[in-house]
Amino acid sequence: MIEHIGRVSGLPRQTVLEVVRRDEGSIDVAAAWGPRSDWFRNIIANPSVLVSSGRLRSVPATASVLRVDAATQVFADYAVDHKTAARALGRSLGLDFADPAKMASTVPVVRLTLG
Repeated sequence: MIEHIGRVSGLPRQTVLEVVRRDEGSIDVAAAWGPRSDWFRNIIANPSVLVSSGRLRSVPATASVLRVDAATQVFADYAVDHKTAARALGRSLGLDFADPAKMASTVPVVRLTLG
């Protein structure tokens, strides 16, 4: 989950997102409903967010959108590491994880850099 600031209201907002990759210093999430999602537009306007995931609670992070080539690799890795979840996510979006480049060109990936 991320807590972000509304770009118009200035009020805190919370959004639960699909984690597609995680390491010690960052978490990558899929913007499944695309760049027109309110939370996505909010983090573009103000990339300072708070992240809660697993044992992390309200950890400051900076959001940035990955380039398509980097997002392609993230989706390719996700499809290998999480086959069932990848198929389910792909089905819900009407996309096929067998083509990670198409996924990346349709679904932005946001990196939340912790700290």
